[in-house]
Amino acid sequence: MGSINNSAELKSRISALELKKNNDEELIRTHFHEIVETLKPANLLKSTVSEVSDSMHFKRNILNIALGLGAGYLSKRLVIGTKGVGIAKQLLGSVLEFGISNFVAKQSEEMQTSGKPRAGFFKRLFTKA
Repeated sequence: MGSINNSAELKSRISALELKKNNDEELIRTHFHEIVETLKPANLLKSTVSEVSDSMHFKRNILNIALGLGAGYLSKRLVIGTKGVGIAKQLLGSVLEFGISNFVAKQSEEMQTSGKPRAGFFKRLFTKA
């Protein structure tokens, strides 16, 4: 910005600066309203849920958990059955369900990270360790 030599230049510079100030104030107001809108609890929750659900890691974890729970439940029903059983058998079934669920979830996670199943997966699943 050059030097001001007369009152006409001073007035035009003042009006240009006032216009710039008004534009800057409007821009600040607009940004403020956008920030207030994004910080509303409903919008925060919506954006967080969409970020989490779009995450591939989250989807893999859900898949691993579902596979593990399904396999555990199925194995408990196959071994213990559904008819009236004693408390010891129910406890054994719950331990079996928990163990199989964890095993299958970990194995499916390994298969997803390596891209291929480890050799002998089914053999290890159905034989004693």
